[in-house]
Amino acid sequence: MFSDILQVTTHIYIFNKLILSKQANLSNLTPYKDISDKDLTDNLDDIITHFMNLKKDHLVNPQFINFMLLNSSFIDNLGLMHGKMGISIFFFHLARQTKNQIYEDYAGELIDEIYEEISLNTPFDFENGIAGIGCGIEYLAQNGFIEANTNEVLADFDNRIARAITHNDLKEVGLSSGLIGLGIYFLQRLKNQDSDDDNLQALTNKQNLILLIERIESKLTDTSKLLKEPDTFDINWDYTTLIWIFTEFYKSKIFDYKVESILCSLLEPIYRKEFTPRKDYNKLLLSIVIQELILFINEKSKQKIKEPTQFSPKQISLLRMKSLNFLNEIKRENLKKEVDINAIGILWLYKKIRQLFIDKDYANEIKYWKEQSQKYKIEISPEVKNVKQNTGNYNGIARTLLLEYI
Repeated sequence: MFSDILQVTTHIYIFNKLILSKQANLSNLTPYKDISDKDLTDNLDDIITHFMNLKKDHLVNPQFINFMLLNSSFIDNLGLMHGKMGISIFFFHLARQTKNQIYEDYAGELIDEIYEEISLNTPFDFENGIAGIGCGIEYLAQNGFIEANTNEVLADFDNRIARAITHNDLKEVGLSSGLIGLGIYFLQRLKNQDSDDDNLQALTNKQNLILLIERIESKLTDTSKLLKEPDTFDINWDYTTLIWIFTEFYKSKIFDYKVESILCSLLEPIYRKEFTPRKDYNKLLLSIVIQELILFINEKSKQKIKEPTQFSPKQISLLRMKSLNFLNEIKRENLKKEVDINAIGILWLYKKIRQLFIDKDYANEIKYWKEQSQKYKIEISPEVKNVKQNTGNYNGIARTLLLEYI
């Protein structure tokens, strides 16, 4: 779905997941005449800059930031999706764009609080626990927001998550609270510049990923369960998420033959003539993850030293044809009914499709969904009753700020 793991930690659960969420109270049709034409979906700094240029009569204004500054320390959740880790990332980006030291200091204070409050009772999942927190720390270090030797700082995280994999503690496969989230953690760790084959910790983390891949494979026996689509607009459909994460494993050259074999099995339902997602937004998602994989396989085939592959040209051609068929089946009216007022999510997906299917023209769809997304204004008062539940990044004030950025 995305080209590298840095986009996973910020984009999926800092804004992509949030943009596609239906939990905001969206109302009061208001034309957004000041929204820039610039494609802001791929760079959080650009998004923050755009936010700072919004007029005060728009949804996002300084009172929301002030509210977060006053209240974020009081929330109990430390995690990336609902808690202090995600809010800290937001303030680091905001500080970089505004050159305001107050925001940077506050972001650093939140990181300090996270380390003070983490305990053996902190879960190890991606949604609320140390996998998501560790991804956030690694992201901040890799992007120059903090100075830290993450091989030292995250050593305990590595060990705890490795034990969870070894003991098979997670029963779910999914991203937010399952094995995929732990896979993202270790992939992010391996993006560290010190993670070469001479580094013992990096080698250990690769071994942890290999074991994780085996754990995931053992849970993929019931294909019908994987194919069950979520009832609401949500990018965290297990089926598409699995194709995406195994494509990332494939790109990282970890357990190549096994990963390729699992990908082949995951794709089997798509080869069936009658297979098509029930929801049009899932046709968009599935087309994106399929095309990401196809582009990587095609790039791999151009290498001077040809590597054997389990994907035949016929299979690649069929995957391409099916993904285009999914896109051609989509009807605007169906999407409008399915996603209700979350047109901004459809706009983002079509922008991804434009990047991946460069031989096709999706300008009209992008224009249409941009117009649809500009019709809505989010009304959320900072006078919320429960600070602990209304400040986080997934369903609170931080999410509200990020919703407006693209």
